[in-house]
Amino acid sequence: MTEKEAKESADGKLEIIRKHLDFIDECVVSQNFEDIPDQVDCIRDELNKQHEKKSGSR
Repeated sequence: MTEKEAKESADGKLEIIRKHLDFIDECVVSQNFEDIPDQVDCIRDELNKQHEKKSGSR
């Protein structure tokens, strides 16, 4: 993996995490803690899908 590919991969992962962290932040502010585990699951699932796409494209 080149440095450019590594940066693109990291940027993609950060975008996924940021998207869900915004929602988690809203949950914390409104004290809606029940939805947080679902968001963590979504982050994990999306990161796994991204990893599978990268692995499958080789």
